[in-house]
Amino acid sequence: MDVKNIEDLEKVMRHLPSLSMVVADVLDAIETHGDDIDYISRKISQDQSLSSRVLRVANSPFYGMTRKIGRIKEANVVLGINAVRNIVMSSSIMEYFPDRKEGLDQYGFWLHSFAVAIAASTLAEQVSVDQDAAFISGLLHDIGKLVLSTFIHDDYQTIITQCEKEQSLILDMEQKVLGYDHAYVGSRLMRLWNLPDELVTTIRCHHELEKDKKYPKMTCLVHVADCLCRALDVGNPGDPYVQKVSPYALSVLGLTMHDLTEGIERVFENVSYAEGIIGDIQGVICR
Repeated sequence: MDVKNIEDLEKVMRHLPSLSMVVADVLDAIETHGDDIDYISRKISQDQSLSSRVLRVANSPFYGMTRKIGRIKEANVVLGINAVRNIVMSSSIMEYFPDRKEGLDQYGFWLHSFAVAIAASTLAEQVSVDQDAAFISGLLHDIGKLVLSTFIHDDYQTIITQCEKEQSLILDMEQKVLGYDHAYVGSRLMRLWNLPDELVTTIRCHHELEKDKKYPKMTCLVHVADCLCRALDVGNPGDPYVQKVSPYALSVLGLTMHDLTEGIERVFENVSYAEGIIGDIQGVICR
């Protein structure tokens, strides 16, 4: 279908297949049987590819295991159900959007996205936000860029090129060229996939913080993590612009710039694992 406007794009997204049946079953099992490790482990083990991804990422340096995790049940016990859920979702969504040779730099995109996820998770405990929810919100905050790059490839290539020329934020260029942006598109996809409202709202509002009246701490946390990863020049979010941390976000989170300065070494140390995680996931996907 030739996508000419947001209405066309919404039609395309409505016809996209949802997450695979296996992944949907696993996520549903975690939601409904969160305390039944045996049941959830069996669900994951039914799919060899998914099991391989979970184990490979579980053994990455990010999780700091002192011994090799060899079974799905062991991963669920040692890492926790929520961490395994995040591995399942992140690896499955990466597989859902195969890399293209032109347009959005998908390796750089995922490197930035995982870095934001790790940064958000690292800071979450300090501001009393759930770490696992922070990880997945950080990971998927820019997922709309992948949708746009996939379905309006030529227009999005123009947007990326203009961002480089004008040193502008990709959000502003999207609005200028398309009349809508990746935050809106990403939130619509998450809604169509029946993912949690907190995730939908965070993605929608991570560039318009004060519009989020329901989950302001999560949205502000993702904004801060995004700013830190841009400042650290981790990955490629699609534009070269380094955003300033919003004073409003710091106020909502109860942080100061001094707090961020003190915590940035810890964030940088953890973010350094992002490249390894992507390699672990892609190593299984590309087999």
